Amino acid sequence: MDTTQEQPVITVSAVVLRDDQDRVCHVRKVGTQAFMYPGGKPEHGESATETAVREAREELGLQLRVEDLHDWGTFTSVAANEPNTVLRSRVFTVDYQIWQDQDLQPHAEIEELRWIPIDGDDPGLPQGTFLADLATEIRTRMQQCAIGYLTGTSRAQLGRAEPIYRPESR
Repeated sequence: MDTTQEQPVITVSAVVLRDDQDRVCHVRKVGTQAFMYPGGKPEHGESATETAVREAREELGLQLRVEDLHDWGTFTSVAANEPNTVLRSRVFTVDYQIWQDQDLQPHAEIEELRWIPIDGDDPGLPQGTFLADLATEIRTRMQQCAIGYLTGTSRAQLGRAEPIYRPESR
């Protein structure tokens, strides 16, 4: 007899913001230890893109439009702040040129904003904090994509079906 119970699922939209120094914006909510991407749960009747735009505005003061978003697809991971819960994240990115002149600051439930480099093994987080599973997975994939780009390895060889964002040439 199967005694496993189905875990609750939380659906969110997340926004990956990569700057011109190959760092990615992560946020930590008040009273938590996990750094994650800005984003959150949809309001009733809201699409994934509308949720991403609203959450970026509420959490960072970032002014975006739905058409500014690039869809990276849906990722499934373990929720960082809800025990025994699955996180289903629709992940978007925005070209740096669109938001580069905006002053991103923590708002609402966000206690801390931190820019974490894509490269290297140690993301340099404060003691007692950690990267959420989704952030770790995407960071790893961004590193793999950079290696593939430098060595000529294709995305398919890296096991990557959906597009990975790379800032336009500077």
